[in-house]
Amino acid sequence: MLDIFVYVCQHVMNCVHINMDVSSFIFQPEIFALEHETSNFLMDYMFPLMHAKLKVENFRKPCDDSMLCITYRRLKFSVLEDVLKESRPFSPISHKIRNESVMMSLSRCQRIYHTLGRFVQICKARCAPVRNSQDLHLDDISEGDPNTYYIMHMGAKYVFRVNELRNTIMSCIVNTDEFFPDILDIRNPYNNIAFSSCDLYNFYFFLKTHNYSIHSLLHGFFLSNFDVVRYVEDYEVLIRDKAINDHAMRGTVAVLYPTVFRMLVEYRKHIKYINIAAGFPKKKLVDVMRPYLYLYLITLHYPNLPKRFDSRSILTGRLSEFDSSCPNFGQRAIIPQMDGGCIIRYVATRPNFYRLRLPIEAPIVIIDNVNMSHKDDILFNRIEENKTIDAWCDDNQIPSDVDDGTYVTDYYIRAMNKENYQDRVSDDDTDDDTRTYSAATLSDDSSIEDDTIVDDTTVVDDLDELVSVSVQLYNDIESEIAATMDATMDATMDNSSVADSTLMDCGISDDNNEIDSDGYDTGSVSGDTSLVSELLELSLSDIHVAQHLIRAEGLHERITDMIRNQNDTNDNNLFGQQQQHQSDENEDDDDWMDSDDEMCYDR
Repeated sequence: MLDIFVYVCQHVMNCVHINMDVSSFIFQPEIFALEHETSNFLMDYMFPLMHAKLKVENFRKPCDDSMLCITYRRLKFSVLEDVLKESRPFSPISHKIRNESVMMSLSRCQRIYHTLGRFVQICKARCAPVRNSQDLHLDDISEGDPNTYYIMHMGAKYVFRVNELRNTIMSCIVNTDEFFPDILDIRNPYNNIAFSSCDLYNFYFFLKTHNYSIHSLLHGFFLSNFDVVRYVEDYEVLIRDKAINDHAMRGTVAVLYPTVFRMLVEYRKHIKYINIAAGFPKKKLVDVMRPYLYLYLITLHYPNLPKRFDSRSILTGRLSEFDSSCPNFGQRAIIPQMDGGCIIRYVATRPNFYRLRLPIEAPIVIIDNVNMSHKDDILFNRIEENKTIDAWCDDNQIPSDVDDGTYVTDYYIRAMNKENYQDRVSDDDTDDDTRTYSAATLSDDSSIEDDTIVDDTTVVDDLDELVSVSVQLYNDIESEIAATMDATMDATMDNSSVADSTLMDCGISDDNNEIDSDGYDTGSVSGDTSLVSELLELSLSDIHVAQHLIRAEGLHERITDMIRNQNDTNDNNLFGQQQQHQSDENEDDDDWMDSDDEMCYDR
């Protein structure tokens, strides 16, 4: 390439007879006989360029032929930069005039050189054979069709659809590995040889001049001069965002299906009513959850930027809205028909994720159901046939072999535990407050897992022990309260306020209190009257969840606090009585002394 440029410069400047070989010294007095502009161009630019070329050739390695062309292209401008910066104080020509003369001569040579280059490309394009007759989708394609672009590559012509070539380039520059940028070489899909930077520049300017849309990352790749290292440094966040969006919106059902259940398990605190039935169609579930998955993947893989934290709060609100507006989503129902058959119906009613609305407005609900025959309910039938929820895996796989596959099994185990517990609670004759508390316990996101299964005997024994101790403590409280009330009533009526405060500190009101024959309080108890009854209910309800043992321990602590408060109140009352007794004795002593003084005075 550089030899051709030198050859063009010699003909443009009319100095073909000048020997440009600088490997050895050759005296050429005819240079000074040339025109002043030509001789300056030769001495100031052409010979320094030939010396730089000789230096590169002497120090290059045999395997650097591909890099040599790039070096030659840059060599022209690096030499020009050195010439323009060089100052010659003893030159008869001023520095400014010399630089202008070199620039004008080089501009003429460059213009002719590029004109010849375009002419060569036109000749090659007209004479080169077309190597492909089909596009990447195996549809017929020919040169001159609308929305086509051809590339001269390796001496042959290849015709592409504009969208196909643009998508090929985009797939290479946004490729990621675990959402970390892993840029691929942009290759010709027909011969698997990488395109040159010239091919990429020509295609970019074709898109620009023909008003095709250009993605921001493709434009950033152009601004980075198609340098991969610089491109990744400047656009890593945008690359990851594009990869997450493509994975959530265009990912396959087999890949995204377990990720949906991972999201539902991790955000179960905000999903209290929705239960996905085993057998719900995979594709329908993934298509409904795609926008939610995008927010979820942002919270997992996005850098620590505001968008990550905003996505978490948005996802929490949207899932809560989904749960409250469509609590029946995912349920399975069997609808009988007039002909004696039946239809399997899965509820797919969901809120419109993309509908803009005010915060005070109710979400727009899309009514949707999936109806199928029993024969077409393939997933449910496979699960029933294998008697395991792990049958959702295809091709005889196991959940541990699939990314996030264990979350599917974990979700259905939690759902079954929750359903079994709700059935037991509904059979028990309990009050509404207890049911509400138990339901909240199942959905509580504490440090201990909600479904931690422990040994039945251990839980029941611990609860029985807590119940017996708590009943004894409760009886002790009542006896102490009764003793305190009798003592204060006999001493003085003014101390009734102390007894009232004692009862209030224990959480017991003495209004209409009645003690039955067994010693239990059957009157009105404010706040803590149901402590023992809750413990008894826990011990008799066949509970196998460790979370409820913690609840029983909490109730035991509440009863213990009542005893502590009662002891403090008794100590305060005793101290007050002692102080009152001491003050009464002091008054009696003063009266006796006064009487003695009066007797002495009378005598």
